[in-house]
Amino acid sequence: MPCSDKFYFDVTQTAKKELAKTSILQTTILQTLLNAGADVNAPPSPQGGISALVAAIKSGELELVRSLLQRGAKANCRNSEQTALGEAVNRRSTELVALLIEAGADVDAYYSKDESSLESRTPLQAAALSGSIQIATMLLNAGAIVNKPSARSFIGTALQCAAGGNCAEMVLLLLANGADPNACATLCEHSSTALGYALSRCSINIDILSALINAGADVNNIAHPRSAHPVRQAASKGNVEAVQLLLEAGACINSTSEDKRTALQAATGTRNIDLIKTLIGAGADVNAPAGPERGRTALQQAVEHGDIEISRFLLAHDADVNAPAGHSHGITALQGAMMNGHLKIVLMLLQAGAQVNAPPASTEGRMALDAAAEHGRLDIVLLLLKNDDDAEAIELRCKRAAKLAALNGHLVIARILREHRTSRGSTA
Repeated sequence: MPCSDKFYFDVTQTAKKELAKTSILQTTILQTLLNAGADVNAPPSPQGGISALVAAIKSGELELVRSLLQRGAKANCRNSEQTALGEAVNRRSTELVALLIEAGADVDAYYSKDESSLESRTPLQAAALSGSIQIATMLLNAGAIVNKPSARSFIGTALQCAAGGNCAEMVLLLLANGADPNACATLCEHSSTALGYALSRCSINIDILSALINAGADVNNIAHPRSAHPVRQAASKGNVEAVQLLLEAGACINSTSEDKRTALQAATGTRNIDLIKTLIGAGADVNAPAGPERGRTALQQAVEHGDIEISRFLLAHDADVNAPAGHSHGITALQGAMMNGHLKIVLMLLQAGAQVNAPPASTEGRMALDAAAEHGRLDIVLLLLKNDDDAEAIELRCKRAAKLAALNGHLVIARILREHRTSRGSTA
């Protein structure tokens, strides 16, 4: 039976009274210790200990903190792993932050002495990441360095934190206070600009993207060779508006990063025809080659996903139906369609002139007949055999495909392939 409102009120009031008693007791004990000569700046235990000031901040007791500061507690004492101001910011307490700033706390000190710690960020970076606008404003007014890098390169500046934290109001505040939209703390595998952080989110915040572009963010800066180009990042999310904003700002539409993948190739994976039309209309190279490692051309990607509309659109815009497979784990368009059993697309590709016996990828590749047999695509195997006009090597291809079919339990297909090569051989 649910408790009554009166009972809930009584319990709540009792809890508040007990908390008040605890606070009074803590204050009384603290005063007793201080009056007895306790050192307010005594070093804590080296095994994860904290100073008295940090402990008071963690408890959230404003009066305890005030008492310690009045008794000489140093706002910038680093005998604790954490800074007092950093802990106050993490608690999102404007009262504690104001008290510590007034006491002379260093607004740019890293929260943790250990630079390898995830917490090794400045108070402004912590406020930016959590979206604490009021605290960030207080820190900036106290002289916090807006472009100071974090101790760990992948955390970034306050602006990068704000972009990654998806807070448009914070981004605007920092930009208004001189934040560099192109800052990148350290060139490492995880490094990125604020724009990169904004684009890396599952859902791109257009307000943040617009603010960064208007502030002069370099729309072609990928920060690190392994990072994806901004247009490709937006395209991989299927976000047409973001792509348009970047292109209008001068982003290169055909740029690639280390894996050689273009925005158009990434966009075909989203199955968004409007995005494909936008990119091609803006000059995307429909025949950019497949990357060497598991790469796909735009058409190869579309047919692999079984997207008839996009495949047809790409072919209508001169996509090469016989573009070679990428070096490792690559596919031709026909091989991809057959491997995945997309019969309508197979027919479309054959009509467009796809080569039935195009060579496979050098590593882990399959010819079209091999792929269809291995994956049990009986209808496609029959279609391929009907359209195979290379009589000289048909027996060898059927033998290899039959073996793959048998290994994968497709015994009917294996028998058809063996009988086909036998009949062709006897005819010869």
